[in-house]
Amino acid sequence: MQRNGLESALVFTLMGCSFAAELKFIKETVQLLPITRVPRLPDWLSGIVNLRGNIIPIADLALFFNGEASSAPTPYSCIVVLTCGDYTLGVLAENVLRLYGTKENHLNEGLFRARRGFEKYVKKEFSDNGKVIFLLDVEKIFRELSGDEEYAEKEK
Repeated sequence: MQRNGLESALVFTLMGCSFAAELKFIKETVQLLPITRVPRLPDWLSGIVNLRGNIIPIADLALFFNGEASSAPTPYSCIVVLTCGDYTLGVLAENVLRLYGTKENHLNEGLFRARRGFEKYVKKEFSDNGKVIFLLDVEKIFRELSGDEEYAEKEK
């Protein structure tokens, strides 16, 4: 959501790093719910949850990004529910930190200091009091996770 040059995003932690997703992709955040495993799903797809009668697939982005499962759940762990087009996906998060509005000119591109496995899914990065926050390219993540060629073509 952009207003007066501000980009608003939800900041959450994953793999000990701070990530952000633009508010236009955030449907809601919910406390960690029981996840039902489904046979033959890719490893990074933890299973599904029943969220008020809606079945939502749950992705472990840490596993998707670099093959290492998320850390054990804590009292702060939650699910960030993202939507993009007709698709909905829950993402496991260690903690939701806050809503963030940042001026576009404070965003930087291509400043990755270390390879962590998720670089191609980061749209931009910015600094907040010396801490790096990675703005996820949610559309790209949905394209890759869906494996839907028609969806990928629509997004080009």
